[in-house]
Amino acid sequence: MQDRLDGGISLLIRCPGSQATANISAERVAVDVYITPRELQEVPQWIGGDVSMLVQAFCEEFAVPHLHRFMERCHIEGIQPPTRCQSTYAISCPTS
Repeated sequence: MQDRLDGGISLLIRCPGSQATANISAERVAVDVYITPRELQEVPQWIGGDVSMLVQAFCEEFAVPHLHRFMERCHIEGIQPPTRCQSTYAISCPTS
């Protein structure tokens, strides 16, 4: 709604915390991406271009280093890190 009020644009990228392997790469990081629907409708080529570059940079520069630090901290504290649900629509993940 704020974008409509002030003519702005929103791009939200979220990396839910999950278990990371030692060789995790940006291509293997699960992220949730939101961009203003109006922008997607008016400029659909952004999906394959500018937005993809921003998401890739976010994963490389922020998500991967964060997940490594998170895993190190879990190991130090003796905590089992969470795993990501396979279903986007799952309310809770069953434990196995």
